[in-house]
Amino acid sequence: MMDYSQTILVRKNSLVGRQGFGRPGVSQTRKERSGGTNPSLKGSGTSTSLVSRPFQSALVAGHDAERRWVDAIRVQGRSVAHGRKLVVAHHNKALDHVESPDAVGLFSVEIKERSLSFTCPADYPFDTVFVDDLRGLGRETVCHLAYVYLSKPTGKWVWLTPLDRDETWTETVVFDRGRGHEVPTLQAPKAHLRPAETLIQMLYPHRLLELVDGDTGLFLSGGGEVVEADRYIAPPRSGTGGRE
Repeated sequence: MMDYSQTILVRKNSLVGRQGFGRPGVSQTRKERSGGTNPSLKGSGTSTSLVSRPFQSALVAGHDAERRWVDAIRVQGRSVAHGRKLVVAHHNKALDHVESPDAVGLFSVEIKERSLSFTCPADYPFDTVFVDDLRGLGRETVCHLAYVYLSKPTGKWVWLTPLDRDETWTETVVFDRGRGHEVPTLQAPKAHLRPAETLIQMLYPHRLLELVDGDTGLFLSGGGEVVEADRYIAPPRSGTGGRE
């Protein structure tokens, strides 16, 4: 757990991708204090104010709120990382944008390959989409944020999210030819499918992983191996996020 006196990096220039990290010209670090003292550049015996006192107070309050939220989610047994707390020396609030996140969470994505041919939501060939086996849904402790549907013929994919579930989503019984028996299934209207680009925009980009406090290596490469085990023992349900 990160200490509430987390170091703030005071920088002279706006961030652009990976440029500037660990390079000369980065100011001395200081400890964030909750008293609202202006951050300052430390150099040649004089202090130069970086931001106004009201803005600094709002900044400290915002950082405290971010930490409280992250801690509250962690107490519920869910995985959330802090974003780096950066104060940029010469930052034009009207023109510049610092991409350091408040927090970054881990979410579950369910991927389903289909033999259907489609490239986008508009040409998905049916009016409804099979979301998931209701029996499996009833046993899961984590709700998938996104269901990805990958077209085997085209290689393209679309997705939907259970956050959109409403009265138009229905529960039905479908005969599963692969399993050879009927399966209770949740299905959604085709209109709830979203284009791939909208999910890609929400996935955290590689070039910004250095702004996440913590180990981020597995987001870049690795994983996907098949692990064999005699049996699977599910972890105990914790927090309020799972179905009890």
